[in-house]
Amino acid sequence: MKDKSNKRISPLSITGIILFTIVNLIFIFIATLMFVSYSDCLKIQKAIDGGVTAEAEIVYLQKHSLSRGTYSLICRYVDENGIIYECACGTGDYYDYTQTALDEQRIGEKVEIYIGEVRYGNKGVCWAVSYGKDVNAKTQLAWGIVCVCLIFVMFVLLSLYLLCFYDKFPFTKRKKSE
Repeated sequence: MKDKSNKRISPLSITGIILFTIVNLIFIFIATLMFVSYSDCLKIQKAIDGGVTAEAEIVYLQKHSLSRGTYSLICRYVDENGIIYECACGTGDYYDYTQTALDEQRIGEKVEIYIGEVRYGNKGVCWAVSYGKDVNAKTQLAWGIVCVCLIFVMFVLLSLYLLCFYDKFPFTKRKKSE
Protein backbone atom coordinates (compact mmCIF):
# COMPACT_ATOMS: atom_id res chain seq x y z
CA MET A 1 0.00 0.00 0.00
CA LYS A 2 1.38 3.41 -0.97
CA ASP A 3 1.63 6.15 1.56
CA LYS A 4 0.06 9.42 0.39
CA SER A 5 2.68 11.45 2.27
CA ASN A 6 5.35 10.28 -0.24
CA LYS A 7 3.46 11.89 -3.13
CA ARG A 8 5.62 14.51 -4.89
CA ILE A 9 4.36 18.02 -5.10
CA SER A 10 4.83 20.33 -8.07
CA PRO A 11 8.16 22.19 -7.96
CA LEU A 12 6.61 25.36 -9.33
CA SER A 13 3.38 26.89 -8.20
CA ILE A 14 1.04 28.68 -10.57
CA THR A 15 2.35 31.96 -9.15
CA GLY A 16 5.94 30.89 -9.88
CA ILE A 17 5.10 29.92 -13.44
CA ILE A 18 3.25 33.19 -14.05
CA LEU A 19 6.09 35.23 -12.52
CA PHE A 20 8.72 33.37 -14.56
CA THR A 21 6.69 33.92 -17.74
CA ILE A 22 6.11 37.62 -17.08
CA VAL A 23 9.79 38.29 -16.32
CA ASN A 24 10.87 36.46 -19.48
CA LEU A 25 8.28 38.30 -21.59
CA ILE A 26 9.61 41.61 -20.27
CA PHE A 27 13.18 40.61 -21.22
CA ILE A 28 11.99 39.42 -24.65
CA PHE A 29 10.13 42.70 -25.22
CA ILE A 30 13.13 44.83 -24.21
CA ALA A 31 15.51 42.71 -26.31
CA THR A 32 13.21 43.05 -29.33
CA LEU A 33 13.02 46.83 -28.90
CA MET A 34 16.80 47.06 -28.59
CA PHE A 35 17.46 44.96 -31.70
CA VAL A 36 14.91 46.97 -33.73
CA SER A 37 16.54 50.18 -32.47
CA TYR A 38 19.96 48.75 -33.39
CA SER A 39 18.69 48.04 -36.91
CA ASP A 40 17.36 51.61 -37.21
CA CYS A 41 20.69 52.99 -35.99
CA LEU A 42 22.52 51.00 -38.66
CA LYS A 43 20.22 52.46 -41.34
CA ILE A 44 20.78 55.96 -39.99
CA GLN A 45 24.55 55.40 -39.88
CA LYS A 46 24.39 54.21 -43.49
CA ALA A 47 22.57 57.43 -44.43
CA ILE A 48 25.21 59.50 -42.62
CA ASP A 49 28.03 57.57 -44.29
CA GLY A 50 26.34 58.15 -47.67
CA GLY A 51 26.68 61.89 -47.09
CA VAL A 52 23.56 62.90 -49.08
CA THR A 53 22.03 65.95 -47.44
CA ALA A 54 18.89 67.95 -47.99
CA GLU A 55 17.30 71.02 -46.51
CA ALA A 56 14.36 70.12 -44.27
CA GLU A 57 11.93 72.31 -42.40
CA ILE A 58 10.96 72.10 -38.72
CA VAL A 59 7.23 71.42 -38.88
CA TYR A 60 5.99 70.67 -35.35
CA LEU A 61 6.79 69.70 -31.77
CA GLN A 62 6.18 66.06 -30.84
CA LYS A 63 5.35 65.40 -27.19
CA HIS A 64 6.77 62.25 -25.61
CA SER A 65 4.07 60.17 -23.97
CA LEU A 66 6.35 58.25 -21.59
CA SER A 67 8.17 61.26 -20.24
CA ARG A 68 6.20 64.20 -18.90
CA GLY A 69 7.30 67.62 -20.02
CA THR A 70 9.49 66.57 -22.91
CA TYR A 71 9.20 66.88 -26.64
CA SER A 72 11.27 66.85 -29.81
CA LEU A 73 11.39 69.19 -32.77
CA ILE A 74 10.32 67.28 -35.88
CA CYS A 75 11.69 68.26 -39.28
CA ARG A 76 10.37 67.07 -42.64
CA TYR A 77 11.70 66.93 -46.18
CA VAL A 78 9.71 65.72 -49.18
CA ASP A 79 11.75 64.84 -52.26
CA GLU A 80 10.69 65.16 -55.91
CA ASN A 81 9.30 61.58 -55.88
CA GLY A 82 7.00 62.35 -52.96
CA ILE A 83 9.03 60.36 -50.43
CA ILE A 84 8.72 61.86 -46.95
CA TYR A 85 11.83 62.10 -44.77
CA GLU A 86 10.89 62.99 -41.19
CA CYS A 87 13.10 62.93 -38.10
CA ALA A 88 13.64 64.53 -34.72
CA CYS A 89 16.15 67.33 -34.53
CA GLY A 90 17.45 68.93 -31.40
CA THR A 91 20.53 69.20 -29.28
CA GLY A 92 20.37 65.50 -28.57
CA ASP A 93 18.40 65.86 -25.37
CA TYR A 94 14.71 66.35 -24.90
CA TYR A 95 13.38 69.80 -24.25
CA ASP A 96 11.45 71.01 -21.25
CA TYR A 97 8.00 72.57 -21.62
CA THR A 98 9.35 75.82 -20.20
CA GLN A 99 11.06 76.37 -23.59
CA THR A 100 7.93 75.63 -25.63
CA ALA A 101 7.34 79.26 -26.59
CA LEU A 102 10.91 79.63 -27.87
CA ASP A 103 10.83 76.35 -29.78
CA GLU A 104 7.41 77.04 -31.33
CA GLN A 105 9.06 80.08 -32.94
CA ARG A 106 11.52 77.69 -34.61
CA ILE A 107 8.73 76.03 -36.62
CA GLY A 108 9.45 76.85 -40.25
CA GLU A 109 13.22 77.05 -39.68
CA LYS A 110 15.37 75.23 -42.24
CA VAL A 111 17.81 72.53 -41.09
CA GLU A 112 20.18 70.18 -42.91
CA ILE A 113 19.47 66.45 -42.73
CA TYR A 114 21.14 63.32 -44.05
CA ILE A 115 18.80 61.28 -46.20
CA GLY A 116 18.99 57.56 -46.80
CA GLU A 117 16.99 54.67 -48.20
CA VAL A 118 13.21 54.32 -48.23
CA ARG A 119 12.07 52.17 -45.31
CA TYR A 120 8.45 51.30 -46.01
CA GLY A 121 5.62 52.87 -47.87
CA ASN A 122 6.46 56.48 -48.54
CA LYS A 123 8.85 57.02 -45.60
CA GLY A 124 12.59 57.50 -45.86
CA VAL A 125 15.44 57.25 -43.37
CA CYS A 126 16.91 60.57 -42.28
CA TRP A 127 18.93 62.15 -39.49
CA ALA A 128 19.45 65.82 -38.62
CA VAL A 129 22.96 67.01 -39.47
CA SER A 130 23.58 69.98 -37.22
CA TYR A 131 21.06 69.35 -34.46
CA GLY A 132 21.09 65.57 -34.17
CA LYS A 133 22.72 63.57 -31.42
CA ASP A 134 25.29 60.89 -32.16
CA VAL A 135 24.08 57.57 -33.52
CA ASN A 136 25.05 54.99 -30.95
CA ALA A 137 24.13 51.55 -32.28
CA LYS A 138 26.52 49.78 -29.91
CA THR A 139 24.43 50.70 -26.87
CA GLN A 140 21.26 49.18 -28.35
CA LEU A 141 23.14 46.04 -29.39
CA ALA A 142 24.71 45.69 -25.93
CA TRP A 143 21.35 46.01 -24.13
CA GLY A 144 19.76 43.53 -26.52
CA ILE A 145 22.53 41.01 -25.86
CA VAL A 146 22.24 41.57 -22.09
CA CYS A 147 18.50 40.84 -22.22
CA VAL A 148 19.01 37.67 -24.29
CA CYS A 149 21.68 36.53 -21.82
CA LEU A 150 19.32 37.18 -18.90
CA ILE A 151 16.64 35.07 -20.60
CA PHE A 152 19.19 32.28 -21.04
CA VAL A 153 20.30 32.56 -17.40
CA MET A 154 16.69 32.38 -16.21
CA PHE A 155 16.14 29.14 -18.15
CA VAL A 156 19.40 27.65 -16.85
CA LEU A 157 18.44 28.53 -13.27
CA LEU A 158 14.99 27.03 -13.77
CA SER A 159 16.55 23.84 -15.17
CA LEU A 160 18.98 23.60 -12.24
CA TYR A 161 16.13 24.15 -9.79
CA LEU A 162 14.05 21.40 -11.41
CA LEU A 163 17.02 19.00 -11.49
CA CYS A 164 17.69 19.67 -7.83
CA PHE A 165 14.00 19.31 -6.90
CA TYR A 166 13.66 15.97 -8.68
CA ASP A 167 16.99 14.78 -7.22
CA LYS A 168 18.66 14.24 -10.60
CA PHE A 169 22.09 15.63 -9.70
CA PRO A 170 24.49 12.72 -9.17
CA PHE A 171 26.39 14.49 -6.41
CA THR A 172 23.26 15.51 -4.46
CA LYS A 173 21.32 12.25 -4.33
CA ARG A 174 19.13 12.15 -1.27
CA LYS A 175 19.19 9.10 0.89
CA LYS A 176 15.95 7.25 0.48
CA SER A 177 14.18 6.32 3.65
CA GLU A 178 13.51 2.63 4.03
